[in-house]
Amino acid sequence: MLICVPRSAWSRRTDQAAVAKRIKEICETRVRYGYRRVHVLLAREGWGINVKKVYRSYKKPGMQLRHKTTWRRVKAKLRDDSALPNVARLDGRVELARMTALFARAIA
Repeated sequence: MLICVPRSAWSRRTDQAAVAKRIKEICETRVRYGYRRVHVLLAREGWGINVKKVYRSYKKPGMQLRHKTTWRRVKAKLRDDSALPNVARLDGRVELARMTALFARAIA
C-alpha cells in the first residue's frame, strides 16, 4: 500500500523559539559550557537539532563563552619583564668561572 504524503511532512520540524529558549536556559545555568556540550545536552533531552543550528543560536549575544588569554601569551609577558639581567645571577656565574679557573691552575 502506497500513501501519498508530501515530502515536507516527512521531516520533524522543531520549534525554533523553544529550542532557543532551552539553549539560553542551559547557558545561564552552565556558564562554562560551549555549543558542543549544549548540543549534547539537547540530544540527551530528545531535541532533534543539528550542531550547526545550536551554534547559530549560541552565537547570539550573551551566550558565548568569553575568550581567555592563552597561557603562552601570559608566559611571554612574564618573560619580557624578566629580560633585565639579574645581578645576583651574574655574580654567581662570574664566581663560578673564577673558581673553575683557580681549580684548573691548582691541578696543573
